[in-house]
Amino acid sequence: MSAVQQLHQLLLFPLSEAELASGHDGVALSLDVQQDQAQSLLEGVLEQYTSRLGKGYGRPGELDDAQVKRWLTAHAVAQSLDFAMLCQHWYGHARQCLQGGPVPGHWLMFARLQQGSSDVILLALLPQKQVLQMQQGHLQVQSVLDLPSIQLAGRIDLTGWQQGTERCIGFLRGRGDGSPGFKRLLGCEDVMVPLKETQKLVQGLTRFAEEEAVPAEQRDQVFAQMHGALEALGERGAPLALDELIQQSWPEAPARLQTVLAEQAVTDGFVPDRRALKPLTRFKAAGEHWRLEFDRRSLRSGEVIYERQHDRLVLTGLPESLRAALQAD
Repeated sequence: MSAVQQLHQLLLFPLSEAELASGHDGVALSLDVQQDQAQSLLEGVLEQYTSRLGKGYGRPGELDDAQVKRWLTAHAVAQSLDFAMLCQHWYGHARQCLQGGPVPGHWLMFARLQQGSSDVILLALLPQKQVLQMQQGHLQVQSVLDLPSIQLAGRIDLTGWQQGTERCIGFLRGRGDGSPGFKRLLGCEDVMVPLKETQKLVQGLTRFAEEEAVPAEQRDQVFAQMHGALEALGERGAPLALDELIQQSWPEAPARLQTVLAEQAVTDGFVPDRRALKPLTRFKAAGEHWRLEFDRRSLRSGEVIYERQHDRLVLTGLPESLRAALQAD
């Protein structure tokens, strides 16, 4: 995601139990985008969004009669719906989507911005917290935005959507009851393919081991543990929780592994496809007239030897049947 950005509009809507239950339109607080406070808020929300794993991806779908998709079309394509009115529609929709979720006391933020060559809409539920401040010699309790506690945020790439990009919506999966409602608020339809997601995960893990120059024996051990955990999830049909996998497999430096997987756009919430897990424990390759597959552990045991100087593999301990066939050829 490009760090170059230009903020066009930023609106905040208060959320309370009364407002979520009412049928009345809320009053938006529109921030002056030329002020440092608006830019600081945007950068703070973007920092929380981009640094988190546990994202899901999708595209505008047919949820709730595709009303979010229609609003986005009217705003970005037909240009018959301005951003303020789009947000007003969205805020009304939030009362349906977020009831029952842990959102009272939050602010619902809508931002329209340019990131690189992409027109983007950023949505986030901004929690608040109470702090003590000293004013004129007296302690006072004040409410402030608590950006590090953001659990629900989404990014819609309007440019990518109009160009046919499949994964034009990204969102934090969050925890608890609010996550499904927020995904519905985005109008997001999943486009996750477990096989592709598993392949990206394996590629990210391999890249991390190479960049960190992890010793071979340690890498084999970590990969074997990951293979076992992912294989078990696939067998049970259980979705992957990426943050848990990272903490279990690389607890000494989870942030570095998290960064690599984020760069690979690895998400979670999918059931690992066991067909894509083999590279964690096995090497497999083929030439025009040969095919080879062997376990990583065979390199440590000496059954397979890679001679770097000559760029060739030496196989030892051949089965008697293969030895006899080769000698007879």
